[in-house]
Amino acid sequence: MKIAKNKNNSEGFHSGKSQLCPVLNWLNEMENFQRMFLQMMLNQQLIRRSRQEIITKHKEAIKNLVNTEKNFTHSIQFTQSGPTGGGGARHAKKVSLKPNNRISINDMQIDNVHTGRFLLCRVIDKCFKLTALSTIVEDPEGDVERLSLYNWVPQSATSLGFTSVDQVSRYLPVGTILIVKNPFYKIASDSFPMIRSDDPSEIVMILHNSELLKDIRWSSDQIQELTVQPEERKILRSDDFHRRGNENFKESNYKLAIDEYSRGIELEPYNVTLLTNRAQSYLRLRLFAKALNDSVLALEHNSDYQKAKFCKGKALCGLKKYQEAILIFQELMKTGDAQSNKSFEEAVKHAQMLEIESKGIYDYLNIIEEFKENSQVQSEGKWICTNGPRLDHADYISDNIEICPIKNKGRGWVAKQDIPAHELLMVCKAFHVVYENEVPMGYSLDWSNRSINTPTQSELITFITQKITLDPDLGQELYKLYAGPNYPSGNKLDDDEALSVNVDRIENIVKYNAFNPDDIWGLWKKPDGELIECDGTGLWIFPSYFNHTCLDFNIHRIFWGDLMFIRSIRSIKKGEELTFSYVNPTLPGEERLKSLKSFGITCQCRLCKIDRAESIQITQKWKQLYEHFKKTIKPKASQMLKGYKADPSFIRELEKLVSDLHELRCGNPNLNFQVFEPKSVLAFAYGINGDTRKSLNIMHELYDLVRPYNMLYYSCKCAFQIAHRLAELGQVKKAQKWYNSALRQLVEPVRGKYKEDETNWKDDALRIAKILEPDLVA
Repeated sequence: MKIAKNKNNSEGFHSGKSQLCPVLNWLNEMENFQRMFLQMMLNQQLIRRSRQEIITKHKEAIKNLVNTEKNFTHSIQFTQSGPTGGGGARHAKKVSLKPNNRISINDMQIDNVHTGRFLLCRVIDKCFKLTALSTIVEDPEGDVERLSLYNWVPQSATSLGFTSVDQVSRYLPVGTILIVKNPFYKIASDSFPMIRSDDPSEIVMILHNSELLKDIRWSSDQIQELTVQPEERKILRSDDFHRRGNENFKESNYKLAIDEYSRGIELEPYNVTLLTNRAQSYLRLRLFAKALNDSVLALEHNSDYQKAKFCKGKALCGLKKYQEAILIFQELMKTGDAQSNKSFEEAVKHAQMLEIESKGIYDYLNIIEEFKENSQVQSEGKWICTNGPRLDHADYISDNIEICPIKNKGRGWVAKQDIPAHELLMVCKAFHVVYENEVPMGYSLDWSNRSINTPTQSELITFITQKITLDPDLGQELYKLYAGPNYPSGNKLDDDEALSVNVDRIENIVKYNAFNPDDIWGLWKKPDGELIECDGTGLWIFPSYFNHTCLDFNIHRIFWGDLMFIRSIRSIKKGEELTFSYVNPTLPGEERLKSLKSFGITCQCRLCKIDRAESIQITQKWKQLYEHFKKTIKPKASQMLKGYKADPSFIRELEKLVSDLHELRCGNPNLNFQVFEPKSVLAFAYGINGDTRKSLNIMHELYDLVRPYNMLYYSCKCAFQIAHRLAELGQVKKAQKWYNSALRQLVEPVRGKYKEDETNWKDDALRIAKILEPDLVA
């Protein structure tokens, strides 16, 4: 199945990729030029630059980039896809590191993946990163070329929004010896050649005393002329790698810390300190199986090492083996000092909480308050809490649902039993999520696939690629997700494919399955209370199997940071498919259909059938009215929020617009959701001008429009407004009834249905409502 990227707006719906339309139009205009340019490059003879010219140009690029870092704001990054852009497998092919499989730079052929071969090279200057990690390398024969490694360094790998030259060069210090498997030699956008690798698993860092180098003689002394740290010239010991790993760990560069610890472990395989430190790094990246392996190995050589035991307990928690983790933490409490025991006691309590949550029992008020606190940002846009709104709570899947084949949809979730309204069906933590404030602004354009990745999408692809590289077993669940027509999801993967790093497949999985963890209640704030928009992109594996319908959906999703909660919103019969809407039904039909089409979805709901059946003239009229509302009426309406009364001419203009919108769908008035926002503004205008009854009548009409379709975010707002209008008219009992209904519609989708005999339900609901909708509750 396919899940489109969400755009932050009410009800957790999204508006597709409409925000990228100007860039897409420009991309279409440039496509012919790109095609002619590439053809010209292929037809002409390859021009190789001299060694000195490549080095000089690289130094100029670094100098320019260092100057840019100080004033960096945003960018549009141009990339061409890897060797099989547009589809097909782009995953690692096993390469034997035998001398006869080595290829030199001079022997490489342009526009060719040298399958089964490897390039031996060493880094001879600093690195920089825009889309890829870029540097220059030389081979033993002394030839030099540019090397670009994609998906190797996350842009948010450091605490800075922009990864600096000095920081990113730590990943490949000058003098580092590399093996590049299956190197791809291609023409870059500047018309000169470069070596490209998309798969981090095909890059191997070689120790200077490796057996692979015993017969290698480097013909150039160029590396001695460059700025090389003294320790890069000597044979390093395990203590050196330990120290460098610790430095990177302190700076949250966990991938680089793992690399350093691993190189030390190669020299001392049973060094319990290195093993435990690497386990801690794996824990920070949520690679729990790898962390468990290292901590177990460390304990085999030092069974009393408390740090390794603690890591083992944390890893077991991550693997959902809560009872085993609790026993380890309780054992540690018997042996630790007072300070350590406090940490162990907290770990026991947390593991016990996770075990309870894994049964579907959550403290919702605590989770909401935790999310609100963790989602605060500093004035410069950084999270106040280290991990931001990434919450440590357990997953849960109800026994009453299962994944089944769905006709014409692939696979989807189905009810195994009758399910009542507001029952918790699933809680899922993101496989990974990236937020806008963690990466620089900009777009990544892929010419070959004619696609655009936002910064958070590109960063998500990089993180997922790295996680699969570090722990290939994670790919077995990931690769089951829909990845477009080139990867039939029903096909069983063989072991090699399931354990490989298939970058093209990962990119498509993100394209079709990524969610936007929206903040529909506006809880993202700065310390001064200022609201901010902080969209992101994340991948939630099991929720990706819920299929789409614009109308008549029966489940509802809510994001609390990187946690997705899914509940039924009405009674569901046994055997019924579970669906929610990927798009906002109140959007214009043309925009909604276009968004779904870009993901290969032809929705068969009643609303989409009506939209597709409309004439071009009707579609154009919808578009004209929507543009008029957005560009003319909404700016005027903003004045009312400042307390100004609505001008009578403005009300007449709004009444005319609403009337025209009704006329366009007079045959199906109960499906005219595009009238919702303009009519809401009209109700507000009546109310602020003192015409309470007119305002009340419109709010009743809007409530009757959305409530039958379980658009709870909208219906609860309408119910609150109806309660306020009734109170203004002195109809207190009716107002109280509507207020209670609104409160339930707001809170029950969050925490579940209150029991009929719960006398304190309102107090509990108000505690949650005061966080989510303080203005409405007041």
